[in-house]
Amino acid sequence: MKKQHFQQTEWGIACKIGKVTYLNKNLDKYPKLKEAILNHEKEHSDTYRLRDVWVDLNGKHLASVKKEYYMFFLRHPKALVTFLPVWKYNNVLVFDPIMIFMWVLCFSFIFLLKFIGNL
Repeated sequence: MKKQHFQQTEWGIACKIGKVTYLNKNLDKYPKLKEAILNHEKEHSDTYRLRDVWVDLNGKHLASVKKEYYMFFLRHPKALVTFLPVWKYNNVLVFDPIMIFMWVLCFSFIFLLKFIGNL
């Protein structure tokens, strides 16, 4: 079994970079949400793979705590950084390939709708 390394952060909700899982320090106030997020993050690989995109899109671990999940973002707006494709952590720019893919997909869809609307 792989050893898990955890580090608390004020930004984002949770993120796995390599063998380190970063968790928002405020998750301690939400034990059910924290457990669901930990289970979700454990499914991610140590390196980015296509399977990781499916893990994020599937979201099966978060289904039972959706209300807490959204309330967490309302109460802790710094957690919204989770949805950015690029952010700064310890003075290093971090690129999240999954979020880059998701943003490209969303903007492509919007562009396609706009293009179809102009036909």
